[in-house]
Amino acid sequence: MTENTAATYLDLLQARVASKARKTTRVPVCLDPARLAVLDTARQQMREAEKNAPVQKPGAPKPTAKMASVSPVAKARKALDAAEESVREASLMFVLEGKDGDEIAESNLAEGDKYGIILLCLKGVEDLEGNPIPEIGPDKVTQLLPTLSAGERALLYTGITMASAAPDFPTSRR
Repeated sequence: MTENTAATYLDLLQARVASKARKTTRVPVCLDPARLAVLDTARQQMREAEKNAPVQKPGAPKPTAKMASVSPVAKARKALDAAEESVREASLMFVLEGKDGDEIAESNLAEGDKYGIILLCLKGVEDLEGNPIPEIGPDKVTQLLPTLSAGERALLYTGITMASAAPDFPTSRR
């Protein structure tokens, strides 16, 4: 290690301590369950169309562009793309920050508080492009959490676990 490298590490260490930076994860949440249902249906239809698509025999003429565009697979792909876009339009990201055990213990979460750990780790809410949505703060999130399915809340808890876990470091030398 050179003296220059040691100084760089010291600078990085001091910057991290000063900023109290923590690992974060982003977890998507769709605000319209009906759009998720349409997406699930479109995914199923795509699987069925692909499974039932005729196999192109070697040496057989390729379908024309017009034929390909009206195929069941093309129609299912178009519906799936539309459903995915619809879900994106109704989704946001919860930004969750990792916490250590001491912080969680010191927060005095009430026994049986279903959502306290989510609110404790919530750093903010963003749109899918990463732009903060300051109008949606902890009070609005508190209103939203009981309406989420168990699976959606499980994704949030998994995000908290991932933010709190040790990173997967690229430590091997090449």
